[in-house]
Amino acid sequence: MRSFGLAANQWAKHVQDSEAVCVASPDGFAAAVSYVIEQREGGRRCSVLILVPNARSVVFDAIYSQLARGKSSDVHYRLLTAFTNGNVQLDGRSQRDVEATIFDAIRQHYRDLWALADVVLFRSEHERALATVQFGSTPTRSGIFCPLSARVPVAAAEAKPTHGGIVLWTSGASGSVEEAVRVTLSDLPMPVVCVPDSDDAGTADILASASVIVSLSDDPGVALALSAYGRPLCAAALGADELLWNVPVFLPFDPVGTVDAVLRALAAGRPAVRSSSPPVSPPEPAPQPPLASHPLVTIVVTVYDRLAALEQTLNALSMQTYPNIEIIVVSNDGPDASAVCGRFANVKYIHRSENTGTPAAPRNDGIAAAAGEYITCIDDDDGYFPDHIERMVRICEGGAKCVYSDFVIKVVETGERGEERLIGYDLERGDGITAMSLMVINRIGYMTVFAHREIYERLGAYDDDEMQGAGEVELWLRIAQKYAMAHSDQASSYYTIRQRWQGSLTAQYHTRYAGGFENMYRRYPADGLPAIEEERSRNLAELRSNAVAPPRHARYPAAI
Repeated sequence: MRSFGLAANQWAKHVQDSEAVCVASPDGFAAAVSYVIEQREGGRRCSVLILVPNARSVVFDAIYSQLARGKSSDVHYRLLTAFTNGNVQLDGRSQRDVEATIFDAIRQHYRDLWALADVVLFRSEHERALATVQFGSTPTRSGIFCPLSARVPVAAAEAKPTHGGIVLWTSGASGSVEEAVRVTLSDLPMPVVCVPDSDDAGTADILASASVIVSLSDDPGVALALSAYGRPLCAAALGADELLWNVPVFLPFDPVGTVDAVLRALAAGRPAVRSSSPPVSPPEPAPQPPLASHPLVTIVVTVYDRLAALEQTLNALSMQTYPNIEIIVVSNDGPDASAVCGRFANVKYIHRSENTGTPAAPRNDGIAAAAGEYITCIDDDDGYFPDHIERMVRICEGGAKCVYSDFVIKVVETGERGEERLIGYDLERGDGITAMSLMVINRIGYMTVFAHREIYERLGAYDDDEMQGAGEVELWLRIAQKYAMAHSDQASSYYTIRQRWQGSLTAQYHTRYAGGFENMYRRYPADGLPAIEEERSRNLAELRSNAVAPPRHARYPAAI
């Protein structure tokens, strides 16, 4: 198990190992993205367990010393109650406003993680719901995984007499939480004993003799382990009550709720596991039925002069899990690539005698020569994760005629001798694609579009004569007018970008492509759509500006 982030590192030390799972807390989300990309590209499954802190708890740890530390017990209660209700002012801002923005910087990291992972895991349904609220999106593939924590010493078989006290299990809790709860419970006529995790017999004896155990850990797996002592139990882990009967849960900064949880635990008695098989093993991805058939898939690869990159791409394509593929390599009047192609099975080679300046015509040549029932196109320096084609076929065999997917951007740096070094990654997605959404600019990664050959037979391929660089978006627009384009929200392909791209076609975009977009706009008028007309005017003004394209930066540095 790999862990990313401080809380994730601490948590992972005390749970069972699982090779197919990495765990991430918010400060480690960015590093986890790079790790999952590299696992998936290597053909390895990878699920991500997300540790979801409550934004109010994050603020509490930051301000407790200013808020209530050292105050008399009555002031302590009053201030913590105000904080629990979200009514504290923080540096001139409302507490609720601070909490609402605390995860703004990492929301995209979270969404990128679930766009890559095989399964996104949470320790409880409560954490899954909390993630949706705080990070603003819900994973398509998610499940519950709450391994038993090894922080808690194993309970002895024999019963122990109670000593009439409250035992605070403090392991995994911050100093602020421990102090706040200790002060809060001081009003009860019971001694309070703080116990950190320890393997010695003394810790087990203290737990076994408690009148009530109060777990301050936010891990439901800790509460599950503590329940083995058979003592009344309450827990700060929202979600512990999903695993256990008779276990009240509380927010540790809420004084009334904390005291009430202790008193309710005393009345509830012995905790009991809700299920004979709690979610202590990571769930597998949803099972997929075997494909009834394996229709031929044609992958059209366009190349100009990057023969080394072509070889890498063909090698990656040879790792596809789908068994029935033909590859058509089309050279746009570049160096002869037949020797490279000859080293791979099922590869046909077409050499064009005229360079068109754009890949549209070579793609059309490959589409015209395709024998596959399904057709997809890719450039010589881009690629697919090993399960990409199988994933696309499964979607189309389920009824879709065309599907596109989210994709990874690889950002590389080119050296003085042409050598390239991977810097890192970014992710792109095209949510909610319809014909209207394509009337201004392209929102789909061209190499992710996977279509039944019926589409090309009915609608034609790329129109590059008039479109001059707008050919991709014009084709997608044409398709979207006739077919619903299914969206696979698990990224399974990658597109390569040079960090400094001023010498590429992309850098010439502003002067070269304006005419093509004007022609597309004339072919597809936006009558009665004033917002579209405004966006089109803005796009043309930018294209004609001849502005220099900025360097592309990687939001996720390469992990290795």
